[in-house]
Amino acid sequence: MSDTLPQKPSTTARRQAERFLETCDPVRVLAALPTPVLVVSQQNQILYVNAAIEALFGLSQSSLLGQPLVRFIAEDHPLFLLIERARQRRNRITDHGLTLSSPLIGVHQVSVNLSSLDEEGDPVVIALTPLEQSQKFSEHWAQRSVARTMDGLAGMLGHEIKNPLAGIRGAAQLLAPSLDKPEDRELTTLIVEETERVAALVDSMEAFSQPLRFHPERVNIHRVLKRVVTSARAGFAAHVRFEEAFDPSLPPVAGDQNMLIQILMNLVKNAAEALEGQTNPQITLTTRYRHGVQISLPGSQALLKLPLQVSVRDNGPGIRDEVKANLFSPFISSKSGGRGLGLALVAKMTQDMNGVIELDSEPGQTEFRLLLPEYQYRSQAERAFTGPNRPDPQEAAIADERNNVDEQINADEQVKVNEAEL
Repeated sequence: MSDTLPQKPSTTARRQAERFLETCDPVRVLAALPTPVLVVSQQNQILYVNAAIEALFGLSQSSLLGQPLVRFIAEDHPLFLLIERARQRRNRITDHGLTLSSPLIGVHQVSVNLSSLDEEGDPVVIALTPLEQSQKFSEHWAQRSVARTMDGLAGMLGHEIKNPLAGIRGAAQLLAPSLDKPEDRELTTLIVEETERVAALVDSMEAFSQPLRFHPERVNIHRVLKRVVTSARAGFAAHVRFEEAFDPSLPPVAGDQNMLIQILMNLVKNAAEALEGQTNPQITLTTRYRHGVQISLPGSQALLKLPLQVSVRDNGPGIRDEVKANLFSPFISSKSGGRGLGLALVAKMTQDMNGVIELDSEPGQTEFRLLLPEYQYRSQAERAFTGPNRPDPQEAAIADERNNVDEQINADEQVKVNEAEL
């Protein structure tokens, strides 16, 4: 960076800047900002929202404009005091570490910047800065790093441990018939059982040894969730009340149905176990379309959009901070006696499908969020796939027709939902 004063801009550059100021619509500039921005009236009714607010709250502009802010944020929330101060002082106010929470908008930890427009009616501009997405994706890349480390470790374990275990187990089985004392035979039985236990652990580890190769297929995530809930209610989650908040217009996921069932079954099982002994145990499953999330693919310059969000939220005691930081690492578990492989495998399977998993936890609430790619013919997920199976043109035409039909069905369902709400 130069220490000298900037040079006077050229006439051409100055004219370009002046032309831009004359022709540019400031509202379009606000709409393009990645920072969530909204404007409220003197009565705290919402006058303006940009696309980033829609993405943050998971609500459309039409459902936000004209509504009182108190419908989405509790009236005793400190944000309303900050809004009033901004009006009275006519200057900028900043606060950090606020939690915005309600059933309509979810839970968001944010910093806020407020400024009065100093116009008739005292509208106030509110800019929200969520927990840095870069922090969440640094966790995502840390998970990928752990998975790569586990690849090599699992391969080593399979070769260096399982082969000697087989020999030890076989020797104990051959030795047992020649022993006269019952207590000696009990020891050989113990040796066999322990070698089988360690071999089973190594088998679990070998799931990390190779990336799972699959051809992305069209998956209705709501059918997957219904199947998971049905199984959970019949078994490990019989004591839990399930709530569902599904977006009926959600497009199909580009993924593997069996892998998604296993991922969500693990997350729901973890939630159910965390709710043991809790009063009014509840698991809430949510789907929504989330704009603006994309990741770079390993070994490629392509960016993959992840607009489909699936959430599993429970009202349990939360996860301790010392466990939360490494929860997706193997052998890390918040459960007594847990081996810590379930969530590590969930993270690996999600990454193998080019997805991302996020976690937010505090006392009284834990939420896991899957961010997944949308299915399209020759979708980004398919372009990233390096396997031999690619759809031929005829299959592509059929897939396009099915997508058109599904879009019409989803649109009809949304109309019915809107009519029911009215």
